[in-house]
This record gives sequence, structure tokens and C-alpha cells, in this order.
Amino acid sequence: GGGIPVLARKMDEINEMVEAAKVYIAQSELAGIFDKGDPEMTMIWQEGPAWCRARPDWLTADRAIMLDYKSTATNADPNAFIRQIINMGYDYSVGHYLRGSNALGMRPGWVFLVQENEPPYACSLVGIAPPMLELAERKAEYALMLWKHAMSTGRWSGYPSRICYAEPPEYA
Repeated sequence: GGGIPVLARKMDEINEMVEAAKVYIAQSELAGIFDKGDPEMTMIWQEGPAWCRARPDWLTADRAIMLDYKSTATNADPNAFIRQIINMGYDYSVGHYLRGSNALGMRPGWVFLVQENEPPYACSLVGIAPPMLELAERKAEYALMLWKHAMSTGRWSGYPSRICYAEPPEYA
């Protein structure tokens, strides 16, 4: 019971990734983070009429750090991953998870453990700075407001019916 289906041919690779991540964490400022805590602890809370749920990958026993694991096919360089936070919607996830932890009386910090899924399975740690946290919280609040509005009116917003133009981002 409780197993996760995995292709047998992938197990060696998965075990090598796990070992590389363990070595990396042991040599980082988060050494020992996995000694005491809860994996995938389900958090359930209510915001007005909305019931919300989140399952952080790891929450330390003292509830000081919420860690989210992300594997990447490109690279784990922090600068590359930081650009992906907004592109992949991870900022919204951070806001949602932190709303939940706050509703349950916790105020953890947030850290991503990013790992390449090709040898040597390099890792990095990426925290979330206060301005990004503020944006994440606003996005999560806005999403909840949209959901409540759609549920109460029965109208779900779609995409615009006009042409939208791509602009290069600042970092490009």
C-alpha cells in the first residue's frame, strides 16, 4: 500500500537523483532539513464559502520552512529557474500554499529545491524574496476572488476575442 507506480527501467535513475539531492542538501545551509518534518501533509482551510486544499512537498516539524521540489529538463541554475517561477505559475502556488499555512497558524519560509533530471543531477535552492511573496499572495487572492465570482454568477471568463501581441520580457 501507498506505493507510487514507476517504470522499472527508471528506478536506477530515480535512485541516483535522490542520492545526488541528499548529498547536495547535506552540504547546504538546509543540512538536516529532512530529519524531522512532514512529507505531503494535506492542509485544508476555508476562505468564505471556498474550501481550499494544498499538499506541500515538505514541511519542517517546527513549521519554519516549506520546501517544494522541482525537477527540470533544462538546468537548475537559480537564474534560469527564477525566470520560470512566473512562467510556470509557481508564484501562484507559493501564494496559495502560504495562504493555507497562514490560515492554519503557520508562517513558514518558502524554498524550492530544483534538480536537473540528467546526470550529474545538479541541484540548487531558490527562496522567495518579499516582493515576490507579495505578488504571489495577491495572485492567489485574485484567483480566489475570480473563482468565488464565477461560482456565484455561473459565468466563467474565457480568453479575449481580439488578437493579443507578444512583447519581449525585460530580461530578454
